[in-house]
Amino acid sequence: DALMQAYAGLMSINGHPGAEPARVGTSIVDMGTGMWAALGIVGALRQRDATGAAVEVTTALFETALMWVSYHAMGYFGSGEVPQPQGSGTAMIAPYQAFPTADGYVMIGAGSDGLWLQLCRALHATDLARDPRFVDNPSRVEHRAALIDALSARTREWKTSELIEALRVAGVPSAPILGIDAVLTEPQTLESGMLVSAPHPRLPDYRAIGLPIQWDARRPGIRRVPPSLGEHSEDVLTSLGYTRDDVRSLKTQGVIA
Repeated sequence: DALMQAYAGLMSINGHPGAEPARVGTSIVDMGTGMWAALGIVGALRQRDATGAAVEVTTALFETALMWVSYHAMGYFGSGEVPQPQGSGTAMIAPYQAFPTADGYVMIGAGSDGLWLQLCRALHATDLARDPRFVDNPSRVEHRAALIDALSARTREWKTSELIEALRVAGVPSAPILGIDAVLTEPQTLESGMLVSAPHPRLPDYRAIGLPIQWDARRPGIRRVPPSLGEHSEDVLTSLGYTRDDVRSLKTQGVIA
């Protein structure tokens, strides 16, 4: 996964300007390739239903990683400018990134001139709304550094929860930047039903993240928990021609669990 993130350019646009290359914090290429494969299989089944013809479905980790940089590639084709890391932001819109608060960070997405004005009102920063450097999105992108400094000075005056509420009332898209521990107890997570549990031979409180799909408002549960270390060693090895005596010998020698 990390090798393909590097090879396909993902690591060149991730992280912060001037910092060392950074990989995406989850195995996005591995998981994405599985999703593309599943989508391809569904398409192939539909084609078989319609035409009776079977097809071979193929995909690759590199192709998935390349797909994840597709709009950056289109920008390069159009402008000739090599995309650079943008931290939590985006090169095309400002302000659209994380800003510091008195006790953390808040992601703010003022993706239009109207939302920019609403943001300024919520922050009691009408002076910024009148600043000619920030009059529209192209101007704000051009003067991004000054904009970030000015807004950061205002957002630092707020606690995260208070700023989130003020922006909610103002209709400005925003979100707290939560740690994994916090998001697992977030009301949205609990209400979504995405946390699923199942009986486990060793873990009485076994929980996992469920599928982000529902059929007729029903989310599929866990059909089986991950196997314990060595749980299927004997089955696998005997299917490959090893005898049970061979397996016992390998276990005795510590070769397998």
